Amino acid sequence: MKKIYSSRIQRFIGLFIILALLMTAFPVSVFSVQDIKYGDVDQDGKIAAADALVVLQSVVGKVELSGAPKQAGDVDANTKVNAADALMILQFVVGKISVFPAQKVTTMSDEELFYYQLDQQYKVNYSEFENEI
Repeated sequence: MKKIYSSRIQRFIGLFIILALLMTAFPVSVFSVQDIKYGDVDQDGKIAAADALVVLQSVVGKVELSGAPKQAGDVDANTKVNAADALMILQFVVGKISVFPAQKVTTMSDEELFYYQLDQQYKVNYSEFENEI
């Protein structure tokens, strides 16, 4: 009886390790980038001033954004939803910009994305230093 349990436990541990390795090798997100309509924070299918209002309400703590609405609100792709995102949404609504930076980021390599996010976070153009490294 003891051998049966230890054999089953060993199989379970083996399957668990294989599953963990597969999950690390092939990460899966709950929703893909294609499912996100950047700027459409209230998820009504259109980008409007109301979306910028929701972003500002989240900035002051009146509403809490999470999941797809939070990702849709991060239009500048700096991993934070802030007043700058609300401004960009309004610029999009009035036609001053036609594409959000987050839409450009989705086509970047991991390295380009890393430098872009550093640029956004620290307002420094790290690409100038690439040749020196």
